Amino acid sequence: MGKANFSEDFKREAVAQITERGYPVAEVAKRLGVSPHSLYAWKKKFSQPSGDDDKDAKIRRSKRELVRVTEERDILEKKAPRISPRMQIEIRVRRRSSPTVFGAGDVSLPVHPSERLLRLAQE
Repeated sequence: MGKANFSEDFKREAVAQITERGYPVAEVAKRLGVSPHSLYAWKKKFSQPSGDDDKDAKIRRSKRELVRVTEERDILEKKAPRISPRMQIEIRVRRRSSPTVFGAGDVSLPVHPSERLLRLAQE
C-alpha cells in the first residue's frame, strides 16, 4: 500500500479538531482514517505557539474552573433535609447493664470529666 498524500488544508483541519475543538487524537484519527502518529506530526508542524493561543488556553481553563466551582457552590447551597424530633435517635448509656438487654455491658462509660458533668446535668 502506498503512502497517502493529504492536502495542507486537510492536515490543518485535522489539527484544528484536536487543538481548537478538543477532540481526542485517537477519535480524530479513526474518523479521518489517519494514523495517530501522523496527527501528532501534523500537530507539531502546524500548531503555532502565539499569544492568542495562550489566551485561548487560559480562557478555556478559566471556563472549566468556573463550571467546577459553580457545581460545588450549588451542592453546598442545597439544604440538608430537616429531621423531626421523632426521627432523632437517642442512645442512653447506663452504668449497669440490664440483664434483659443483650450487649448492654459493651457500651463504655464517658471517661472525660466534662462528659460525666453533662450526664449528671441531663439526669
